Amino acid sequence: MKLIKQKKLYFLDEKSDKVYEVDLCESQDLFIVNFRYGRRGASLREGTKTVFPVSYEEAEKIFNKLVGSKEKKGYSEEAKELENPKKEENTTRKDTILKYLNQALKGTYTRNWKVSRIINRVGALKIKEAIPLIAQFIHSSDEFEQYNALSVLIDFNESDYIEDAIKVFKKDTFNTIGGRISAAYILKYGNATNIKIVQNEVAKHITKSEIDSLATQFLGEGSKNPMLLFYAYIHSYNNDLERANLFKIIAKIPLKVNTFKSVRYIYRTAYTTNDTQFFALVSKRIAISNPSYTSDYPYTDDSYNWVEASVEKKKQNPRIAFSGKTKNYFNGATYRKIYDLSIDNQEAYIDCVKEILCSLNDKEDRAPENITSEWFYNESKGKYEVENRKYPKYHQFLALMYVLYGNSTRFKCIGNKWFYIDELTDNTIREEILPTVWNQEPAEVLSILANAKSTIAVDFSLKIIKANPHFLENISEEILAKLIRHYHPKVLDLIAEVLEQKYATTQASEEILLILLASKNKKAVELGIKWLDKYEASYLSSTSLLTKLLLTDEVLVIGYLINLYKNDVAYNTPIFIDDLITLFEEPSKYTSEFLIAVNYLIGNTFFGELLSATSAQYIISLSASSSVTNQLFAINLAKHNTTSVYELFKDTYKEYITSDEAVLRTAGIELLAYFPDEFLLENKQDIIRFCFSEH
Repeated sequence: MKLIKQKKLYFLDEKSDKVYEVDLCESQDLFIVNFRYGRRGASLREGTKTVFPVSYEEAEKIFNKLVGSKEKKGYSEEAKELENPKKEENTTRKDTILKYLNQALKGTYTRNWKVSRIINRVGALKIKEAIPLIAQFIHSSDEFEQYNALSVLIDFNESDYIEDAIKVFKKDTFNTIGGRISAAYILKYGNATNIKIVQNEVAKHITKSEIDSLATQFLGEGSKNPMLLFYAYIHSYNNDLERANLFKIIAKIPLKVNTFKSVRYIYRTAYTTNDTQFFALVSKRIAISNPSYTSDYPYTDDSYNWVEASVEKKKQNPRIAFSGKTKNYFNGATYRKIYDLSIDNQEAYIDCVKEILCSLNDKEDRAPENITSEWFYNESKGKYEVENRKYPKYHQFLALMYVLYGNSTRFKCIGNKWFYIDELTDNTIREEILPTVWNQEPAEVLSILANAKSTIAVDFSLKIIKANPHFLENISEEILAKLIRHYHPKVLDLIAEVLEQKYATTQASEEILLILLASKNKKAVELGIKWLDKYEASYLSSTSLLTKLLLTDEVLVIGYLINLYKNDVAYNTPIFIDDLITLFEEPSKYTSEFLIAVNYLIGNTFFGELLSATSAQYIISLSASSSVTNQLFAINLAKHNTTSVYELFKDTYKEYITSDEAVLRTAGIELLAYFPDEFLLENKQDIIRFCFSEH
């Protein structure tokens, strides 16, 4: 962290002798304002006024405001302001950087500051006047100068250097960082012919069979080429199916040896090409994953063999994945991108944040909350006290913390850790950055809610919707269907209310009705049954709907049908057994309670007559099943079949009445009621023995 400006202020009276120090520092191309305070000569308490790094201009405003507030309280300066001799006010910094770039191009640059870093500063400080100069570094012999030159040109959205990028790529392909950034530049700005150059090259490095077996390679026990995932990512450009499959793999693979190398390259390419889907996912994975080493000489195996990290990570197949420093670098880079977008391109910011929020997954992500107790010096009371610091879920993901809590007044930062002390007493309070922008984005907010896999994303969306209830007035059918199918009870409770209002006077589609009935949310199911009852004739005249009702796995739905068909055939719409095949699959995806209810519906109401055409052979096959519910289905289907129960079960009834399952024994006794008297008399000894058996 580089000190740009510092102010030391002092306060002295009869009771106090205090010092207050304020620093404006550079942190990974952005800036922060920190402060220290306490008794002069004692250890000082530290804090920050920028929980999240900001631009230089914003940091300077915060710095001046803080100094001014202390001076108004009686603090004064005893020492001169300490300024960095290379004070970077905008005009001075720009002139200096332009001078250094010109010297580097002429071969007269002699300073220790690497030219690649100077090029990088052009992008960080947005010095567009330097574009013609940095473009000349595309063909530098230094690959890092190449990389930064093309990266900065992309940041400035300069698309006129395709031919230069193609030359670099043809020379270096994917072997250097310069070659890889050239490929990204071509994918972002090139035409179909240009892109084909990259695709033809990557096809030399990965085969279709390798693409098809990626899951086995990286989620199973197959051999692993550390570059394979990166090649697959480039190969998947404009191929939605390949992208979808690769996305699932990246979401689950551990970031270890033979995976992080590819993941790092994917991150840089996605960052460069604005591939927000993969950028969001990889950013999250890096932020919440533990680094594999933190020292310069990590161990590589259980035998405590150590290597020099700086040497090992340059190898073709390194035995170490990534360090804590690397994690912080990528975490910081993601934050800088999100921060810059929030300032310069809010449309792109919304798009990127949507992907980040939808990448969060409560089931799969290991990003727990944490609470620690720490001593701190309470200046107003003049003593040390204990405070409970609460680190929210994903607290290591800096960009996400900025998105969620960028307007929060309760968050604090010490080092690189963000935490809060006080819980929100009002759950409607919005703490996200750019709330007024989100207020103008109903489609994006609803999309986040519909695709959310985490409580954080759900709560984020619901707070915005609560402040903007009109968002719910015009929901598309696609989003509506996703919301009804949602796993989170808060979403289902909300959408049930919306649907009740939306369809207060009109009939909902069969699709919406079925989604409600299969939602497993009591409020939603009850609403669906209410609609079913209200528009009964319209809905139940459809054979397809009646069939689908039997597959909802919802006991309340079957209960509705039992009441409807208990006295007569309410709607004579034939149902075909082949359309109910999933009810009989083993193992079953349905609950046993549901299957028992369906059995009762078929066997004990007139509904069973709708299945009277079921073949005798099919019923016999069900009776031979090892599944108890299937054996029950056989009996209940037989009760309404054109073939008599006697003909269907005369050879197998003993298996029922002697079963170890009480429900089958009971069903077996019921079978006998359908048998002719002659048969019962002939077999009375068997029946008597059963009656006096242990059952």
